[in-house]
Amino acid sequence: MDKFCQYCINTPKKANYSFSSKTRDINYICKSCIESTILQKMLKSDNTHFQYIQSKQVNRYNLPLDHKYKVIGFDYCGSLLDGGGTSCQNCNRLIVNTATVETEEGKKYTIGCDCAETLSLVDCNDFWKLKEQQAKHRKLVKWIKDIKQTLEAKKDVHIETQENGIYIHFGMNWRYRMPHETYNQYFKQLNLPTKL
Repeated sequence: MDKFCQYCINTPKKANYSFSSKTRDINYICKSCIESTILQKMLKSDNTHFQYIQSKQVNRYNLPLDHKYKVIGFDYCGSLLDGGGTSCQNCNRLIVNTATVETEEGKKYTIGCDCAETLSLVDCNDFWKLKEQQAKHRKLVKWIKDIKQTLEAKKDVHIETQENGIYIHFGMNWRYRMPHETYNQYFKQLNLPTKL
C-alpha cells in the first residue's frame, strides 16, 4: 500500500523515504520535503535514520501475476525504420528489444524488457540475468550504428571469418570481434563483404 508524505503542506505526495528516531514512530516523507532546509535541520538534530522506499510497482496488463515467470531468452527484432519490431504480449506496445518468458506450466510469451523485468520481480530470480543481456544488447546496437555511419561515409568495412569468431575491419584494422552466433543474430542483416 502506498504511503504518503506527512510533511506536505497542501496535497500530500507519495512518500520516497521512511524514517524513525528515538523520539518518533516511523514517519514518511517525500523527496521535495526532505530537501527543505528547516526539515533537514530538525531531522539531523534528532539522530534520525532514513530508509528509501522502493517505488517499483507491478502493473497489471495481459499476463496474470499469480504465475512465476522465468526469462529464457532475449532478442533484438531489428530497427523500426527497417520494418522490424513486434508487439508486447503483456502491454501491447511496439517493441524491438524482446524477452521470452516462460511460466511454470510451460507457456511462453514474447514481451518487452520492461515488462519482463517487472514480471520477473514477482519471482526475482532472473532480474540480473536480464540486466546483463540488456547491457550486451546496448553495446552491440552502438557497434551497429558505428558500422552504418562508416558505411554511409563510403569507407571500407568488411568481415574476416576465423574459427574463434568474426572480425569486423574498418580499412586495414579490425574494430570489433564477436562469436559467430552474435554476428548471425545482430550483424548479418548488414550484408558486409568478406575479406579475401
